[in-house]
Amino acid sequence: MKSFKTEVELEVGKSLENIFVNCPDRIETKLENFPKYVRRQHLKRFLAMYEIFKLILPVKGSIVECGVFRGFSVMAWAKLSAILEPENLTRRIYGFDSFGGFPSVSDEDRAGAGVAAPGIFKLQATTNCWN
Repeated sequence: MKSFKTEVELEVGKSLENIFVNCPDRIETKLENFPKYVRRQHLKRFLAMYEIFKLILPVKGSIVECGVFRGFSVMAWAKLSAILEPENLTRRIYGFDSFGGFPSVSDEDRAGAGVAAPGIFKLQATTNCWN
């Protein structure tokens, strides 16, 4: 997979890996102290998800993630649900992934009323489904 990181970012990653690997603590201890080993962007991403999750607490329904990749977000949603709403036994967290990327637009995709093209998503009609 192509990396979108700069050379400097790659070096920082190697440095963080070196700190993690060479720390004499047990793996469990390292994981319990994860902010020491992650970039601030990743911690910021988790905190943003926490803030979003707090907004959906009063909303009934499940959470669906399409494209789980390595599972960061889908596991974050599941853990946030367990922490913030342990009594909610009806909310489900679903993760979907093709495990190979999505193919380009086919003739079958073009057969509908709209025009489909790779990279384009057009929402044509909506209904108020949040009542």
